[in-house]
Amino acid sequence: VSVSQRRDRIIYSVFDDFKYSIYRVNYSDLITREVDPNEVDFTAGMLPFENLQVTDAVNKNLQNQDKIRASKDNVTLINKPYKPKFALDFIGGGAGVGVNNNTFGNNTGLAGGVQLLFSDQLGNNQIFSTLSLNGEIFDVGGQVSYLNRSKRIAYGFGISHVPLVTGFSEAPFLTQLPINNGQSTIEVVQQNLNLIRVFSDNVNAFLHLPFSRTLRLEGGISGGYQSFRWDEYRNYYQINAFGQYQQVARDRERIPTGDMIQFDQFYTLERGFQASANIALVGDNSIFGMTSPLRGHRFRLSVEQHVGINRYTAFLADARKYFWLKPFSFAVRGTSFNRIDLADDNNVYPFFIGQQGFVRGYGSAFSNFQQVAIRLEDQGISFGQVIGANMAMASGEIRLPFSGPRRLALIPTSLLMSDLVLFYDVGVAYNSFSDFEATTAPYLTMSTGVGARVNAFGALIVEPYYAYLPRESQWVWGFNLIPGW
Repeated sequence: VSVSQRRDRIIYSVFDDFKYSIYRVNYSDLITREVDPNEVDFTAGMLPFENLQVTDAVNKNLQNQDKIRASKDNVTLINKPYKPKFALDFIGGGAGVGVNNNTFGNNTGLAGGVQLLFSDQLGNNQIFSTLSLNGEIFDVGGQVSYLNRSKRIAYGFGISHVPLVTGFSEAPFLTQLPINNGQSTIEVVQQNLNLIRVFSDNVNAFLHLPFSRTLRLEGGISGGYQSFRWDEYRNYYQINAFGQYQQVARDRERIPTGDMIQFDQFYTLERGFQASANIALVGDNSIFGMTSPLRGHRFRLSVEQHVGINRYTAFLADARKYFWLKPFSFAVRGTSFNRIDLADDNNVYPFFIGQQGFVRGYGSAFSNFQQVAIRLEDQGISFGQVIGANMAMASGEIRLPFSGPRRLALIPTSLLMSDLVLFYDVGVAYNSFSDFEATTAPYLTMSTGVGARVNAFGALIVEPYYAYLPRESQWVWGFNLIPGW
């Protein structure tokens, strides 16, 4: 039996049906009746039988300790300092094969990865490593990190190689393909696929100084090199006897890029060295529910200094508060990220205020920016008014645990855990404060609506929602694949 000294809570264990169960109750739920110590049931009971198929390691070790104590005169014990030795604690990951069928035939792909966690017996020293493959040999990525938690100040360092892939596909067109060493040609349909791979190679070191179980100071430095390559894959197709397009040839050409790639007017990718230093005060005493926190608070206040190809100072302020008023949870948050002394707005990847986790209704997991831009242009708003190097937003939610554990959810079940949500979001993205005085000032986005978050067996959180955009007077469907904030 365990009785909390801070809140009305009692936890006790009961052995029944050959298993132990842990129960939690409030003091008011118990029958407060004094028991006569002489009223004891002396009826003989039956102890649980011994399972011969299970090794009883605990009792055997206790018996060995008794034997050592009984013969301690003949045993010499030597005190040795503890030496940590790494052993594999966890292995995870997986692989997948994708098959795609379209007008131009079949395509297959292979992706996979593995994560390994090594630790010593006390867990004071840990090594985490991951290796992933998604496509060709250029797409192999990996990371190795070391963490030492033997002292109050935890520290660590790591090294990583992370490839990121983006690209675009061109519209098919008719062309002549040389054959027989260029002696003749055939008419084919050519479709070009352009893949741009961005490689980020980094080393980093970090420190954690805890003040309490819910408050800590973080700091770190990192340095690395950013590079990229542009490959154009040319696929050639002909119509076969069945009326389908069949691939007859394929080649690849590396497109020269120099030290920069300008994607559009909003972002330019640059090759070169970069480094950063950061310090942050982090607080978190939140209690997580089935898909999002239900009670407590979370905040992060940080300062970052970046040098190299991206030179700026960044300030982040993010605060979130959760109020549990059974059966509802009320959540509010405010977030602001500002870069100052930015050498070039286009050298840092901009924030889109409608991306996942920000203002709902302007973009989702499966939307594209072209569709969002067209919808905004219909309202007389340019896409540049909803993206920028800086952002500020606020949100409020009313959360109802809908299905899940009996003590928490409206519908008790062990098969599906979900929450129902009423939300309101407001936010703006901008490059500098002077933008608000321009003719095309940053656009203040707002949305309100209903949604549901579903915990898909602990693998991911699925959030479909139906949002109303008051400034555009529109209702839109959306879909997110992130946990609740």
